[in-house]
Amino acid sequence: MQQYQTKHTTQNCGCSFVGVDYDQIIQIIQDGGVPLISVQEEAGRIYLKVEPRTLQSRYTAMSHVWCDGLGNPSANALPECQLAYIDRCLRQMPRDMESGEFSISPLSIDWNRQCFRLHPERSPPLFWMDTLCIPVKPEDAHLRTQAINQMASIYAAAVQVLVLDAELRRKLGIG
Repeated sequence: MQQYQTKHTTQNCGCSFVGVDYDQIIQIIQDGGVPLISVQEEAGRIYLKVEPRTLQSRYTAMSHVWCDGLGNPSANALPECQLAYIDRCLRQMPRDMESGEFSISPLSIDWNRQCFRLHPERSPPLFWMDTLCIPVKPEDAHLRTQAINQMASIYAAAVQVLVLDAELRRKLGIG
């Protein structure tokens, strides 16, 4: 793992790494919870917001192939370009199942309430990803184990799973 290289989306990219609030991740796991992440943007810069999973949380669990470069054994961080790519993928995924709504751009039909709603912009999608949500520091090995042991429930409770696999994208002709 010492020689593992986290990759950028393009070979010549030199953007900076963006990490989670590590202490917040640790606290959520210590409390028996599961950290969820959202990609936020402010003044043209990306940052990551962390929040604990609740019974009402609707999130996407991410599955990725480490050899594609989306892992990071030394920090809970990824290059800004990768986070922008993940955010684009998440925003393109269907979110209708989150609330019983069917969306047509800014218009939603809420089947449960039998009404139409206009919403200008949705909140950033929540997601769970091992690279960002499982502690990496050696002194937190017990919390790392605790987080890994929660993975079955994390994937089971997710609204959907996004699989990021470069080989699969190549075979499908989408990247």
